[in-house]
Amino acid sequence: MQQSRETYAKRIKMRAMYPARDKAKPDADGYSIKQCPAAGSSPLAKCSLKPNDKLDGRIRKGLPFVVISQRDTPAKPGKICTNKSSITVPPSAGGKYTQDYQYKTDEWSRVYADGRNASEGFNGFAKNKGQEDLESAGNRRVRGFARQCMLTALLLVCANQRKIDGLKTSDDTETPSPRPKTRARRRTESRRNHLPEANAPPEHGNPARPGEAA
Repeated sequence: MQQSRETYAKRIKMRAMYPARDKAKPDADGYSIKQCPAAGSSPLAKCSLKPNDKLDGRIRKGLPFVVISQRDTPAKPGKICTNKSSITVPPSAGGKYTQDYQYKTDEWSRVYADGRNASEGFNGFAKNKGQEDLESAGNRRVRGFARQCMLTALLLVCANQRKIDGLKTSDDTETPSPRPKTRARRRTESRRNHLPEANAPPEHGNPARPGEAA
């Protein structure tokens, strides 16, 4: 059964409580000390691999926590599961995929969507078969990483120049919106022609009709 967007967002938000926690700030070299959410003096999870008496107090107070079932525990637990308290994580561990915002949160979506759309849009632009055709190896028939990089850079320069030229052309050829047309008046008489003058005395007798002498 497919869940609604509201339910999905709510569950993503709930996950923010349960990642591996920082026990201390990273040092100057980027090494950080991480702790399982089921460990420490304020555990947020109940796991058979990390029995913790401190969780009883959280249960008594009715505070939220997550229960990790036996079937969800890893078959080959890592160090964060087997160490008593924490582990040291080097900066190279997952450094390529580290993100500043929690995955799939609203904040992550706002930051990720614009960058991803811009990147994918330019990739498609540079891979145009009728233009640079960046993905075609036939346009870079040389050997060696350095030579390939040089030709790729030149193709990207051409793609950038083409995009700039396209923007300049669109600005030069853009015409202002035409002003709305106003229809010429066809009537020569108006209700204003029959209004009395300001502070005029009352008329005596029958008023003259338009076109007749008074």
